[in-house]
Amino acid sequence: MKPTEFDLRIIELVSSFRKIRNEKQSNLAALLNFTQPEFSRIERGARALTLGQLRKICEYLSLNVSDLIRIAEEGSVNSESKHTASGQALLAIHPTVWCEQRRNPTAATSRTE
Repeated sequence: MKPTEFDLRIIELVSSFRKIRNEKQSNLAALLNFTQPEFSRIERGARALTLGQLRKICEYLSLNVSDLIRIAEEGSVNSESKHTASGQALLAIHPTVWCEQRRNPTAATSRTE
């Protein structure tokens, strides 16, 4: 199935968080029972993720699916600046801190202040 514009924003976020976590495509591919080239097709936007696949990826990367969807609704990620297309910050804090904040809100908040 060909991804929609919204699917592409989700995929772009997944790819960004995967890279931030220094995870290889092959790790996520194995999680989904895909080959690395099949997972690469997803990240290139040639194939959409199912909701079940997205949930598995989010669990693996310690992300919350609803937060990822909310961020994707705000706009697409510019891989160089991490800004939306309109130029406003997509993430108020660095994505690695955002990931940690999801796991431990008290520790991450004290670090960003």
